[in-house]
Amino acid sequence: MSSFPVGKYARYKRATAYFLGWLVRAGSRDGDGKHFQLDTFDVVVNEIAAGRSTLTNKLLQELPRALTACQCAIHLREHVASFFPEHDEGQAGHQHFVQQLRNWHKILKGAAVGRPQTALQSESPDCDNYYEVLDVDDDYLPDEDSYLAKGGLPKTTTFDRNRLLEEAFANEMKMEVVCFFTELDELMQGVCKVYGEVKREERTLIEATVVAKLAVDSASALTAQLQLKYPAFRTSEDVYNVVRNIDPDKFRQRMATIHTKYLTDLQDSLLNGDEAIPYITGMFLVDFLSVGTTLASFLTALPMDSTKSIKFPTGCFGEVYNEDRTPHYVLLPDPSKTNVFLLQQLPLLHKTIMEKKITTGSAYDSSAPMDSFMLLMEKYFTTREVTVPLVFACICWMKSVAALQGDTGLGRNASLTFQHSTKLMRKIEATVATGSVRKAHKKSNDVLQLCADEIKRSSGLRYLSRANPLLAGLTMLDHHFKYLHMASEILLVTSRFRSFGHVYNALVKEGFLDHIPFLDDILEVYSEMIFTPSRGAAKRGSYYRTLLLSVDLRSSSVDAACRGEDLSAGNENFKKRKVFHLSDLSETYRLMVQNDKSGLKHASWASILDSAANICSKEIFDTRVLSRDLLKLNDKLANVYSELCRELKGGERIIEDVVSDQNQHQQKAEDGVIMVLLQILDTLQSNGGYGAPDLCKQAAAVVRKAFVTSAMVVDEKYFILPSQPDLVTQEYGYQSFKSRAADCNREKVFAELMSMLRNSNGPLTGSDLSYLKAKVKKDPELLEKTSTGTCTLENDTKDGGGLCTLFHQAAAGSAHDAELVEWMIQMGVLALQPTLHCRSKEVTCSKVRLPNAMAVHSAAMAGYEDIVQIILEADQFADLNTPTLHTKETLAHLAVKHGHRRLLNTLVWFGADLLVRDGRGRRVCDMAEDADWARDIAAYTAQSHRNIFNRTGNRESVLQEKERRRKLASVRRDEQDSNVPELSITKKPKKRSSKKKTKTSKGNTGQTTMPTGTTNSLFETKSHLLEGLRTLPRPSSSRCC
Repeated sequence: MSSFPVGKYARYKRATAYFLGWLVRAGSRDGDGKHFQLDTFDVVVNEIAAGRSTLTNKLLQELPRALTACQCAIHLREHVASFFPEHDEGQAGHQHFVQQLRNWHKILKGAAVGRPQTALQSESPDCDNYYEVLDVDDDYLPDEDSYLAKGGLPKTTTFDRNRLLEEAFANEMKMEVVCFFTELDELMQGVCKVYGEVKREERTLIEATVVAKLAVDSASALTAQLQLKYPAFRTSEDVYNVVRNIDPDKFRQRMATIHTKYLTDLQDSLLNGDEAIPYITGMFLVDFLSVGTTLASFLTALPMDSTKSIKFPTGCFGEVYNEDRTPHYVLLPDPSKTNVFLLQQLPLLHKTIMEKKITTGSAYDSSAPMDSFMLLMEKYFTTREVTVPLVFACICWMKSVAALQGDTGLGRNASLTFQHSTKLMRKIEATVATGSVRKAHKKSNDVLQLCADEIKRSSGLRYLSRANPLLAGLTMLDHHFKYLHMASEILLVTSRFRSFGHVYNALVKEGFLDHIPFLDDILEVYSEMIFTPSRGAAKRGSYYRTLLLSVDLRSSSVDAACRGEDLSAGNENFKKRKVFHLSDLSETYRLMVQNDKSGLKHASWASILDSAANICSKEIFDTRVLSRDLLKLNDKLANVYSELCRELKGGERIIEDVVSDQNQHQQKAEDGVIMVLLQILDTLQSNGGYGAPDLCKQAAAVVRKAFVTSAMVVDEKYFILPSQPDLVTQEYGYQSFKSRAADCNREKVFAELMSMLRNSNGPLTGSDLSYLKAKVKKDPELLEKTSTGTCTLENDTKDGGGLCTLFHQAAAGSAHDAELVEWMIQMGVLALQPTLHCRSKEVTCSKVRLPNAMAVHSAAMAGYEDIVQIILEADQFADLNTPTLHTKETLAHLAVKHGHRRLLNTLVWFGADLLVRDGRGRRVCDMAEDADWARDIAAYTAQSHRNIFNRTGNRESVLQEKERRRKLASVRRDEQDSNVPELSITKKPKKRSSKKKTKTSKGNTGQTTMPTGTTNSLFETKSHLLEGLRTLPRPSSSRCC
């Protein structure tokens, strides 16, 4: 098997060298001592055509392969020709050599006509175009160094290998870099494709993450190969400049053509209503320039001192990204502008990574496969270098956002990853609580607890994943694989799983038990793990013997045991057999965790990525290796064995010999019951004494009671992923929050749901929660309804804040529930909430009838820190400094006013503005009743204010300078791009149109550039007042709080 991956240029060299090598050997067949140059091959080819019979049998056999190699060389070289000038000397040489290859191929193909066509087809794959060339397996042609070695040639044959290949590999470095970018382009196209399939619910985010990680890893491997040969290529700019400088004018024209075609295709897609995001071949270079420029620009604003952080004023880069308000941030790549989306996302990434490094002394583990994205970002912030893998990963990130955004598609998919991790954590906690694992293997129980703690800690970092499906998927996949691995190991710690498989198999074969589909599937998938030598060997008369072989006893020891002899203690009775792990069953696990790519076909990148996605889909929905909850199964088996021991008390005399002289531990009793049952099943016909059939019936009844149930119940109990990929629809329904539903007793239903929430003593559960979700799924407009009885100025200014909507009740009422809040957010409540007027500086209608507080304000008053963070991060912290309508109090004001110190810490860490004054002119520090706390807040505010603005003098001049530079840069860039067609992202109206139109950003807020002249004034020195804020995600204490 060849190394993975093999670059296109390496394929080109292999193909060219193999073909030329074949010609050298063919031309040397008569021993006439030719001196070979490229022009010599014209003579060789013509001689072959004229006298084909002079070829040796070996050369004749290799002719189809040589013709395929020639075709590969032609198509691969032609594919990169468009990057090179048309009339310079190098291009002329290129065209001459390609024409030579075409002529030679045509002549030799004619000479091969006499061979049987079937033989030609069987030995030579189709290579009629570039994409068929990509599907030729890497191993079809060996390494190029072996083709032109002189061994086997006549002694009189002379050729200068380097000179012979000099023309064939002219402009080698440039051509290799162009091939490198075409491969990255094809990888990115595969990434875009799979995320589009997630949006259409043809795949889940799990398959997309597998594909994206494979693409990022492959891009890193290709970059490493290139840098190994050309060490000077350190950064993305180094490599990019090679392609750009081959022919600058032609390159600019190429980029403009690709960009224009993308905008046209995107316009058509949106107008047609399918909303599929197109990918134009070659588009990677457009994105590469835009993203690379943005990453390089951001570095200019980073402090060199790692003890300093960076803080950008709110709105510095335009309106905060939202998948429905500002989709153009990721839809409209522009190589002449820095990317607003990345500029808004990078500060929090930088702060999180660097402060983690400071507080823990280390950052991310390079040996952890799922930390690949964060490792790239950490390296970027630490080395201050923009590398190709970094740019590639960030483009993957943006493409995933572009594919999923719209109608809360982005938020829902990210939220489902959080939900999945939480589900795994609770399953672990439930298992730990039962003590079943602790009794069997304490170390495994401790590892389980560590995993649950890790998932709980990661929940505080979800703000990084809200607009990053790549990171969200990697985090979920990390938790998922760890859970599956631990569950698999725990299941095999004892012999319980294996012995149960033998008992179930025997009971079914002997007619005591009907087939149970769930257990049949398990035995089929895990057959090799359960049965030795095979499941077929486990039959009447051999049930007991097969079990003993399966628990690693030697054949001689098994014979002795079957004869009733006592086995001596010691390892001599056992034979070490293969130990099975999750990696033996899951190719996806091996690929992601162990970097084992042996299961992937080595062909085009498109087929490699498709293959990875298909394998993952099969393991989730077909074999269900990646979906089956073995931890839950282990817990269930523990209960089944306990029940077997209780039910079979009548067989106590039978199992007496088995458990005598042994400790009366549960496991030994369980093993004794199983062994006796299998021995009884072995001898049913010849010996029916001791009530043996009744014992078998009792055992079958226990198994039947435990596992015979409906398919739906089995799916809920024993699988951690559903059986279909439409996870979003299953959780949130079909109805879009933008569509208008018929008013089916909406007022009555709303009043009923509000009453249910108000009167609940804690979060809704069971049927109440299901009822609420069903009603909201059917009619999302319930989320924008307001309770008129509580929507008064008097009620709104009370401490409760006027809990006038379902969202308010879920966020701050007696039924407050972080998970219900999260669910409502994904149902579109942030766009539907009737309190959006709080964001407006001017409200034209009467304020008396408008609620004072948004739901996030009400949650802040109540001090529900987790709910406040969920609401803020779900809308990219758009309301971090949004004041209440009447009292003009921000979240920071409310946190201090109600004495919530931890909440204030969180708000400060995320960048809350402590200088804002409320409607009565009070600062945040003025809200504190504790004088010491008020002084701490005031001191921290003054210190941070000086650190940010000490070079300019005051806040207003800083903002004015930033605005002046922003407008100047925008004008200049608008002049440069005056010829670029403008795209309208208006979508074709659907049958059920939205009452509220999506707001579009005004002016050029989406095109803001990085402020360059005021970089130093953006640095914020960390003072001792922020020591407590360094612990992520929420500081437990701070001098100001």
